Amino acid sequence: KRGREPYVANNFKEIVMIGAGTAVAPLIQLGEYIFDNPDDHTKIHFIVGHRSEKDILLQERIDALVAARPQQFSAVVALSRPANTQAWTSAGGYVGRIDGALLKQQMPPPAKGVLVMVAGADEFLEAICGDKREYTDPSTGYTKTIWGPVTGHLGALGYDNDDLALVAKL
Repeated sequence: KRGREPYVANNFKEIVMIGAGTAVAPLIQLGEYIFDNPDDHTKIHFIVGHRSEKDILLQERIDALVAARPQQFSAVVALSRPANTQAWTSAGGYVGRIDGALLKQQMPPPAKGVLVMVAGADEFLEAICGDKREYTDPSTGYTKTIWGPVTGHLGALGYDNDDLALVAKL
């Protein structure tokens, strides 16, 4: 239920935004929206994944947010195939796919006031937050595909459906 309403400034203490590939775009848009409100003090953690340096999208926009307000915005980029592993890790990057170890290192623990937003392709969403299932609304008879219960890396860290908002599925 959390995170499905329109965004309200300071409604959450922290928001973790996890995305891969082109799905980082809606996360960055929300980050910039928060940044544009000087009265919004929500702490934002960007955790994004790409294959290689040439696949990184919109990184300059994330870097600008982090540089302007490092106490409010943080970011880590995971590359599964960096051109130079040593150079990438020396620059503060993570080598590998977004996994439980990276999430545990970069995220606050589950708590009231912490929201996790995830955006990506089905395979990415399944690894991060679990499998999808069919749900039929008893009042309308309408069947739709939903995600949950939360398993995957987030489930292993103790997050559940109340902590999670799926932003985009590609």
